[in-house]
Amino acid sequence: MKQKLGTVKLHGEDGKTIEVTLTNHNNTCIELTSKGYGDCCSKNGHGSPAIIEYHEGRLRIVVWADINAQDPSDIIDLSNAKESMRKKNTPAKVAVDAKNLAEDRIKAANLSYETFDLGEDVSVVGSRGWETDGPDRLIRKFYYENQNEQHDDSLEGSFIVDFFPGTSKIEDAHENM
Repeated sequence: MKQKLGTVKLHGEDGKTIEVTLTNHNNTCIELTSKGYGDCCSKNGHGSPAIIEYHEGRLRIVVWADINAQDPSDIIDLSNAKESMRKKNTPAKVAVDAKNLAEDRIKAANLSYETFDLGEDVSVVGSRGWETDGPDRLIRKFYYENQNEQHDDSLEGSFIVDFFPGTSKIEDAHENM
């Protein structure tokens, strides 16, 4: 049983377009078809030059790049494309780790900032976002009023969070007012 999954119109750099249809073929593979393309053993208009299949526990792409050849020209095993196969410290892994560390540090810094006691007489009236100051420090400027002191404008302070190197564990957090 064949089930049409959808048709997509692809746009080339030259401005031309081509429609490509994906069809589920008995839950054994997904066929890629396009008008004017086919394979050796099918009638015109009914062939598929490429399929995606799960074969013997492996996801693969099978391609018939030559309409005159019965055997596939290429079989691409995608086993090494599994995310679980990614080696440590590949550029993508390092980027993800760095992004996760930055996000975890901001969460930890926010929690520390929100729970830090600036004193009974101090009220925060505004703040900016976090800025990095070296590899393991975040700083947030904030504006405050001290009820014991008279000022026309609010005062500026900084909240500083230092992390243990390469972690989101806080080594020290303090204000500078």
